[in-house]
Amino acid sequence: IQRKTNVAIVIGWTEWLQDTLARCKEISKHTNYVLINTHGQPWSTDGFKTAWQRFMRPRTDRFQFRDIRKK
Repeated sequence: IQRKTNVAIVIGWTEWLQDTLARCKEISKHTNYVLINTHGQPWSTDGFKTAWQRFMRPRTDRFQFRDIRKK
């Protein structure tokens, strides 16, 4: 559910998405979270923001995380 409008978001369940989630589950098989840090814990909001900033810093085609859904 999208926070701003409180409307459910439909995401297509493609084969690529299924494969990607299967690989993530294999990596993090001891937890229910898909995105985990190096300690096996789910990402905190601040931790994810920091990692995102490090990822985006060297890029010339910068975008925000929320823009990924549009692409």
